[in-house]
Amino acid sequence: MQSNTSLQLAIVALFTALMMIIPWEELQGWKFVDRLNYLNYFLHEKNVLEYKNFDRVWDFVFGEVLWHYSIRYLIYELNISIQTIFLFISGFSIATFSLFLTRKHNAVYLLLLINPLFVSLVISQLRIALAFSLLLVAYMNRKKVLVILLTIAAIFIHTATILFIGIYIVVMWSKKILNEEGGGKATVYGLLFFVGIILSVILGPLLSEVLSYFGDRRAVTYTGDASSSLLYTSYWAGLLVLYAFQDSSFYKDDVNLYCIVILSLVSFNLVTGGYTSRFIAVSLPMIFSSVLCMKGNAKVVSLVLYIIYVSFQWIYWLPVQVI
Repeated sequence: MQSNTSLQLAIVALFTALMMIIPWEELQGWKFVDRLNYLNYFLHEKNVLEYKNFDRVWDFVFGEVLWHYSIRYLIYELNISIQTIFLFISGFSIATFSLFLTRKHNAVYLLLLINPLFVSLVISQLRIALAFSLLLVAYMNRKKVLVILLTIAAIFIHTATILFIGIYIVVMWSKKILNEEGGGKATVYGLLFFVGIILSVILGPLLSEVLSYFGDRRAVTYTGDASSSLLYTSYWAGLLVLYAFQDSSFYKDDVNLYCIVILSLVSFNLVTGGYTSRFIAVSLPMIFSSVLCMKGNAKVVSLVLYIIYVSFQWIYWLPVQVI
């Protein structure tokens, strides 16, 4: 058992190192926008903590104070280079996502993570990558105190953490319906599908109103249609359909149930105009885990279609011309 754990950690470390040394910005042909915005913010702009009022508890949550305070403290009090800080966050995120997938399935499936969405997440979208990584560490940990501390830290780094915690609570409730109350898999699937639709509506047309209610500074920023195209969403919607035909054992894994919610949300975003790509990006290890849990032809077809899908993503992402 110890040797298997050591091997897993070694593979994860190697994969993380390889992902980190690849010059992704040079391959892409331009700077990562979110990463550049974080650089400019912490080095040249006024910190939110200097002008925002924190009068209520949710001000600290929606103000994401731990992110703003900790990065500023590391730079200006401990004199750590911001590039070093960002490098650590990227490495930690890659390692955490990789470890999650490796612990549930064969390490060879780490190759599935070589995806433009995942690269952009861990290299550029640092705040949500860090917050979700902390949630994953908490999920993989059995020590309650550490789980609580990591979850609280994640909440004060990115507000979206509350959403993922809520999804997890619904997932555990649905497992109870399936395992203890005699509910069938169709009931569980329908419940989780409905939750995904509700979240899509909240995070789409109602998002601005929700943020305004809590005084979130991004209420004006998150307006308009942020959804992805039908072609872009088609693969993920197809997986959602295949989930419905899996046997009962598939529904006993809370990761698979989580994916039903996420892919329902993503699919219905075609109607509501909600944000799609980031939900897919942070959920990629879980989605791949659910694909690998499917039986027979569904698993094979899903993997083959994913390879085709991600190939087109790379063609679109990289600065190459297809004749």
